[in-house]
Amino acid sequence: MSEPESPVAEEAERHASWPELFFDLVAVAGVSVVAHQLETDQPWQHVAVLAIAMTAIWILWASVTTYGNLLADSASIAVLFASMAVLGVMVASVPEIYGEHARAFAIAFVVGRLIIARPWSRGAVVVDMPIVQASIGVVPWIVSIWVDGDARYVWWAVGIGFDLWVLATESGERRVAQAQERLTRTLELRKRRVERAPQSKATRRAEALESGRHPGREIPTTITALRGDSVHLAERMGLLVLIVLGEGIVQLIASAEASEHWNRALLVAAIGAFALICELFLVAVVRGTAGLPFVKSGAIPTRALWLCHLFVVMSLVTLVAALGALLEEPREPASAHTAWMLALGIGAYGLVAGLAQLLASPARRWVTASAIALPLIVAGLVVLAGRESLRASAIGWVLAAAVVIASILGSRALAGPRASAAPAPRS
Repeated sequence: MSEPESPVAEEAERHASWPELFFDLVAVAGVSVVAHQLETDQPWQHVAVLAIAMTAIWILWASVTTYGNLLADSASIAVLFASMAVLGVMVASVPEIYGEHARAFAIAFVVGRLIIARPWSRGAVVVDMPIVQASIGVVPWIVSIWVDGDARYVWWAVGIGFDLWVLATESGERRVAQAQERLTRTLELRKRRVERAPQSKATRRAEALESGRHPGREIPTTITALRGDSVHLAERMGLLVLIVLGEGIVQLIASAEASEHWNRALLVAAIGAFALICELFLVAVVRGTAGLPFVKSGAIPTRALWLCHLFVVMSLVTLVAALGALLEEPREPASAHTAWMLALGIGAYGLVAGLAQLLASPARRWVTASAIALPLIVAGLVVLAGRESLRASAIGWVLAAAVVIASILGSRALAGPRASAAPAPRS
């Protein structure tokens, strides 16, 4: 079975287009709204709903990003604009997602998934992002439109679970093979029908079938496997991480503006939190791929990279949502809510960064994963353990120091095999 490559994969390196950057403006709003909701202490049920909402926003963003990545200049501006509109409805629904706007959020998500599932040509299979064309994850969302109360969020969770399960387990190569088998069976059935038709009509239909044509529509004879531009995709993922870190800057500026006392404690807290964001930018964007420190483009299979990117975004949104609170009362210990948010954010980021090293590093993978993950996890535990005594102004410095340590240890761990393999200098 032949599997023609996506034409996009053979093109020269390209960068995010103006329409793609314009589309990302809605993602900016989404990150900002979700982060604002996470600022205040809320019941765990509300936090869980926010996590589902952020994942749904990410899924639609990732689906549109995949569309632009695969089709490049052939991507329809109308599809991008329509996706922006429904994603905007979803974002606007988040503040009241526990109540009357929940149904609007679900409807917009369903419409968005249907929009992005339609433009693909017949016989084309998206290999690296199967949920773009799969519909099973949308069904629970459709059911939830007619469900009231907390049960609707259970249906949302089921839908999200289906999508993530498909993304994690569905082999793109297997989907292509299965699609080719179905197409072959369909063509064989039609050929038998043609043979049973009257002779003159059968001859015309057979000729059309052999050439891949059919009255009223084109029928492919071979499934096309669509594989995208990995460099462009990594850039698009990095831009979303950049958006999340930018929200952290916004949080700091807003808190500093609202502060009544611009004193030394505020300055120390602000510099520490700002240093944390800068360090994350260096390791996650400049020296990483899709927000994953020290991971090169193409080192991780694309479907695994998508999943890692989701958890990077979720962990960093959790982290930056609490940063502004460090500037509110810098001389006092942070609230329990702020401490837990910061600890969960930095710890989860450490875990996913370590997991990425297990997937990407050819050697010493456990050493590299531990070198990057452990300092961040330990920093989260320190923040939790010292939440009643550690000043808010010091927390940003603790987390920034953890990122620096993880960066240094990670660099040395990655350089270890090359250093040991290098020949000793001659005397």
